[in-house]
Amino acid sequence: MNRLLLILILTLSIQTLVKADDIRDFQIEGMGIGDSALDFFNKKKIDNKKTYYPSSKNFFRVTLNHNSDSYEKIQLHIKNNDPRYIIQAISGIIYFRDKLVSEKECLKKHNEINKNLSSSLSNLKISKAKKRVLEQDKTGNSFHFTIYYDFNDEGTEYIKLGCVMYGSEYFEKFKYIDHLRLGFNSKNFSYWLQNEAFE
Repeated sequence: MNRLLLILILTLSIQTLVKADDIRDFQIEGMGIGDSALDFFNKKKIDNKKTYYPSSKNFFRVTLNHNSDSYEKIQLHIKNNDPRYIIQAISGIIYFRDKLVSEKECLKKHNEINKNLSSSLSNLKISKAKKRVLEQDKTGNSFHFTIYYDFNDEGTEYIKLGCVMYGSEYFEKFKYIDHLRLGFNSKNFSYWLQNEAFE
């Protein structure tokens, strides 16, 4: 299967994107679902950055610095104990550190990317972007704008585009930074995330 290359540069416009019906057709910085993370990152570096979800260690996540004009970080999800380190989900992350303009700047990029994705992926089911409270923040002061581009009716295999804005209390506690994230999730990982990761 030919792989389609999804690259965000400078204004984060989509450079190469055509009709597709398989999440594995898409890549971020040359990496995609089904690839081995070991082809791109050192195994020791990955192992040193592993983190797990509260209720299951079937998958781990790793967030790595990436020297790119498009992203500051690349986040991967990999099945635990997989000797090949096959990527099950991948995201590119851009941070917005100035709280005075972070929402405005993030949503500007968000709208640019969504415009390109929506026109190129009109064959997919696309959700509406709405301002939603971030459930993890019990103060109710953190929120996100997220759009899903679903490859199946179950919503288990999708592209996810979102801006996350953290409230002051949550930021002070965890030091999370407002950011934009573009990610691809495989069916197996999405099922685990929805049903096991936070039980």
